[in-house]
Amino acid sequence: MTDFKFFYFTEYEDGKLAHLETCESEIPVNIYADPDSDFSLKENDICSVDIIGVGSEIKYYENEEEFVKADTGLDVVSMIPIGTFALDEDENFEESPHIIFTGKIIAVDADPTAKSDEPNCFVTVETLDMTVTVVFNSDESISVGGILKGVAWLYGDILRKIWK
Repeated sequence: MTDFKFFYFTEYEDGKLAHLETCESEIPVNIYADPDSDFSLKENDICSVDIIGVGSEIKYYENEEEFVKADTGLDVVSMIPIGTFALDEDENFEESPHIIFTGKIIAVDADPTAKSDEPNCFVTVETLDMTVTVVFNSDESISVGGILKGVAWLYGDILRKIWK
């Protein structure tokens, strides 16, 4: 679970988009709110999200050295919330729950029974100020300790932080 500062919900496609900010670096990020989210959250409440990201444009690097050699222009751990602001002066820009990310792989799971049009990889990545489980389809052998780079459409249950 990753903690965020909550701002507000807006209508988005067939549900709601949560407008949040990372607690550490105060980076704005949008996450699609699953139906079991706590829609009673108020501005500045702290919430927790077990983030799932539907991945695209995925690239796997076996280690940091391979990632650095690829000269991607990104840090090993980075995140750009491309769904929160227009990258250029696009007057038709609509906010979305998309990010560009790179991160260290901390867990890998695979579904060998997945059909060819279904995700077969479930890779948990530590990216900038958050942990995301990215789901995608791949034939590569992906390992913990590697680096994953790509685009992700984020969703999850936006829940009030429970203090212990």
